[in-house]
Amino acid sequence: MLHIDKITLRLPPGFEGRAESIVHLIGERLAEMKMSGRGGRIDHMSIGPLTIHPGRSDADIAAMVGENIIGQVEKRV
Repeated sequence: MLHIDKITLRLPPGFEGRAESIVHLIGERLAEMKMSGRGGRIDHMSIGPLTIHPGRSDADIAAMVGENIIGQVEKRV
C-alpha cells in the first residue's frame, strides 16, 4: 500500500484551471498501479521537471506523474 502525506505539484502557466482535475486523477492513477517492493519510508521525493505539452489531457499528465512517482518509490524501497 502506498500512503502519501503531501504532494506539491507545480504546473506551468496556463494549467491553473486544470490543477484540481490533474491532482484528482493522479490519486486515481496511483490507486490503480501495482507496486513491487518490500515497503519502507521515503521522507522526500522529487520527480521533475517533466516536459508536458499543453495539448495533453489531464489523464495523460496524471498518468505520467503517477508512473514517475511509482518508479521513484520502487527504486528506493
